Amino acid sequence: MTETKSEKDIDELVARTTKIDLSDLLCPICADVFVIPRTYDCGHTVCETCMYEMDIRQLSDDTHVAVIYKCPVCRDPTLKSWNNRPLNFLLEQLASKHPDYEKRKREVTEMIHHRKSQLIYIPDTVDLAKTSYDSRINLALDLYEILLEKLYIAAKDGKNHLIIKEKAIVSNIEKVGDILSYQLFKKHNVYRILTTRGECTIYLTRDAFNWRRNHENRSWVDPTDPTNHQSFEAPPPPPPVETHSPLIHRRNFRRNPVGLSPRNSPRNTTTN
Repeated sequence: MTETKSEKDIDELVARTTKIDLSDLLCPICADVFVIPRTYDCGHTVCETCMYEMDIRQLSDDTHVAVIYKCPVCRDPTLKSWNNRPLNFLLEQLASKHPDYEKRKREVTEMIHHRKSQLIYIPDTVDLAKTSYDSRINLALDLYEILLEKLYIAAKDGKNHLIIKEKAIVSNIEKVGDILSYQLFKKHNVYRILTTRGECTIYLTRDAFNWRRNHENRSWVDPTDPTNHQSFEAPPPPPPVETHSPLIHRRNFRRNPVGLSPRNSPRNTTTN
């Protein structure tokens, strides 16, 4: 009796699948036939290629924040990355009957190999503390050599601070800020390193905090203000320029006294 019922269920399943609409075998993201479909925790299924691309787009800009992935259909959150989500074997078998399945499978074969090459093998007894320490030391040494050259050039150019805005580099500096700052403070007398989510500023001197492009005269007086009766004094004359200075021909211009032309000036008067 049980076998008869099971056979009947299988026959009904086959009958339903043979009448399935071809549109049900298409990925809701790329609208191509399913190839290696994987299922989110919420139950929605997406082809592996689209799932991989969606995971990359959802990477966080925060250095120490765990990445939360979301289903592209219902936005349900999950910590599982694309390779940890289960395969939908039944849907894969149904999709293999689609007329475009073989063509689509050939298209994604190269991408499949690329994705698998990026998978990480994790040993069962890995020491995470030592792995983190070694990685941070190596990263700090690499950044130190690169930044030292940039900071030296900036100092030679008269700059008192340097700003880095590339997010990938800023994120790496944030990871090893303690090690990197120790090297720059101890060896090169750098004043401060300030890292935010979007940029990293390295201050070479304390007065770099006062650096600005806008300089304002706080004692300026509006000459058009009728309530202002302050008398204006002529500015002091410029300091004398030595005759042997090479700038005398370019920057030492003096106006002749009123009423004296160059011909009548005392220098051009001849004595009888």
